[in-house]
Amino acid sequence: MTYMNESSHVGLFFQGKIFHLGESGVQRITVEQAKIWFKRIRYYEPNLHH
Repeated sequence: MTYMNESSHVGLFFQGKIFHLGESGVQRITVEQAKIWFKRIRYYEPNLHH
């Protein structure tokens, strides 16, 4: 995820929510909430076949 100031952040998408670790601790937010805070959201899937 990319903040409006272009800095990057990594969250974990699980069961339809994003686990976001911030200064106040872990938050479980919706994608809609993340779209308010972040300029860009990208998803990566793990490669389990290595």
